[in-house]
Amino acid sequence: TQLCTTADSNRVFGVYAGLDAFGFALALSLGTGWILVENTGPNLVVGDYLVSSATPGLAKRQTITPDFRTRSTVAQISQDVNWAPGETQRQVGCRYLMG
Repeated sequence: TQLCTTADSNRVFGVYAGLDAFGFALALSLGTGWILVENTGPNLVVGDYLVSSATPGLAKRQTITPDFRTRSTVAQISQDVNWAPGETQRQVGCRYLMG
């Protein structure tokens, strides 16, 4: 298991959640939780879909077919995000969609 470094990758199977007590990587793929999102420009609104970004460990707003879930969709935003000037990333609430 490794962090994705490819934008819009359909090889992603969850959101990295650290290591368990035995040193195995944990991936969150179903349910609700949090995700680190990269600021790629537009503000985010509830319901926006997220995909992997080229920045390791971060998601970004889905721009290819933004209104439809695709093979590369990782999560769906559950709160609005209004980016502050200079803000590069933020942890936001989401619904994981990989399960």
